[in-house]
Amino acid sequence: MNTKTIILVRHGQATHNLESIPWEEREQIRDPLLTPLGIEQAKQALIHRYSPSLIAVSPLQRTVQTCLYALHSNGEMEQKCCATNLQMTKCIATRFGNTKVVLQPLLQEENAGTLLCDTGVDVAELCEIYGNELFNLDYMCQESNCWYNPKHNLEERVKLLIQWLRDRERNVLL
Repeated sequence: MNTKTIILVRHGQATHNLESIPWEEREQIRDPLLTPLGIEQAKQALIHRYSPSLIAVSPLQRTVQTCLYALHSNGEMEQKCCATNLQMTKCIATRFGNTKVVLQPLLQEENAGTLLCDTGVDVAELCEIYGNELFNLDYMCQESNCWYNPKHNLEERVKLLIQWLRDRERNVLL
């Protein structure tokens, strides 16, 4: 049996996690971005140290941002690259070469499509914000507002995700 190392990283704090905002307002923030604290949390993840051969993230902006800041948190790289989303993505893509970040809908929040805070922007908008040099979009629906149906059984989705991970040829998965 092929042994795989799977590293799980939770996204940094996003605006919908701020307790200073009433919950009714927080859940209405579509695809919220990381807060300054969330950016610092992501930088501390230091996932670049693991040399992952496959990186998969939920297609929500907070998870994409967490991934980018964590990969970008190498001090040398931070000094060389401007920290706009697009420039940071290009810098990471250059550094990691053939390692693409897979946008994997199976990793989405349980309430994706139900709560606005757990519903992302469409693929075209993600590519406009972050570019597409670094991302593998093979598993994403290209239609607008195409999100995982929350009515699907969570247990079923976990089984599909586990099978997807098993089917990957890579051994260090993030």
